Amino acid sequence: MSQEWRDFFRKSRGFGIYIYDITTRKLVFISDSIQYLADHVGIHRSTILRYSNSDKLFLHRFHIVRDYIPELVNREPLTINQFIELLNRVRKDFDKAKIQPERKTILAENIVNPRLTKTYPSILSFAKAVKGDRTTIRNYIKSSSDEKLYRKQWRLRVIKTHSKEN
Repeated sequence: MSQEWRDFFRKSRGFGIYIYDITTRKLVFISDSIQYLADHVGIHRSTILRYSNSDKLFLHRFHIVRDYIPELVNREPLTINQFIELLNRVRKDFDKAKIQPERKTILAENIVNPRLTKTYPSILSFAKAVKGDRTTIRNYIKSSSDEKLYRKQWRLRVIKTHSKEN
C-alpha cells in the first residue's frame, strides 16, 4: 500500500488533536490523529487520550483537545520538529518539586551497615530502593522516635520539606 493511501486511511479513521500552549495562548500543533502524535512526538497514546478527555494540562502548560478553539488562533502552528524542540525544552525545565510540594527529603541511616546510609529525595524513592511500603515508611517517619527502626535497621528522618515556589 502506498504512503498516500496509508495517510488517507489514518486521517479518515482518526480525529484531529489540537495542542494549545497556555503561556502564549496560541495553537502550537495540529495532528490528524492520536497515533501520528504518539509515533512522532513521543507522547504515549493513553496520555494523549487522558489529557484530551479532561481539563488537565500536559506538563502544566499544554492543553490537548479534540476541538478547535477559535479564540486561541495561531495562523502558523509549529512544524513537528519545532514542536518536538519546544516539548523537549518544557520537559527539561519541568520541575517535579513544584508539582509535588509535599515531597520530603529523607535521611535513611542504616544501623547494621553504615555504608548503606543515604539521603533520598522522597519517601517513594526510598520505598523503591528497599522494596518497601510507602504508608508503612511514612508511619515510621511520623513516629519521630529514634529508637523505632524500620525493618530493624533503618533510622528514618525528614531533613527537608520542599515548599511550592511562586
